[in-house]
Amino acid sequence: LQVNGTWSTDGRVLTVRPNLSLPLNQTYAWKLNPAGTLFPLKNLVGEPLATVAGSYSTGVAAAPPTLTSAMPASGTTNVPVDVTVVFTFSEAMKTNTAIAGSPPSIPAAIGWSGAGVDPAKVNYAWGTDSRSLSCTYTGGFPVATTVTWILNPVTAPVKLEGVSGRAVAAGANTGSFTTAE
Repeated sequence: LQVNGTWSTDGRVLTVRPNLSLPLNQTYAWKLNPAGTLFPLKNLVGEPLATVAGSYSTGVAAAPPTLTSAMPASGTTNVPVDVTVVFTFSEAMKTNTAIAGSPPSIPAAIGWSGAGVDPAKVNYAWGTDSRSLSCTYTGGFPVATTVTWILNPVTAPVKLEGVSGRAVAAGANTGSFTTAE
């Protein structure tokens, strides 16, 4: 672990910061002036300071946002072809990301499949609370078709994520519905 240190203007406080972000939920031990160090810290008259040791722990990672509901519910049948699919999340989400991807070369943050379903025809709109995402299909979904969706496919470069930066679990949320004939 590499760190950078800076002294306060009065020379009494040393602030040490790691060069890289530290993983969460870890304990780190530290020691100033361990025996045999080549460059010990010294006081103003040149005497090495005493060895001091301690430890600290980084915080516990907060849970990522979760999908709290999907409408229509998974397994619903006889769904109108002009349905607006609505995903609701447990926390406010980032709304300024390009979640639609660029089918077929760049996968979207929501994967859509089914006979005749074209992911490029899905339009996305975030609710004012930034927790609900409405998905409309231009011209209506194909009739008598099972439409399957997946949030954050593992191959998608842009993910649905909360304003905290934590992403919805990749590939963990899937569902389907069948449109009316």
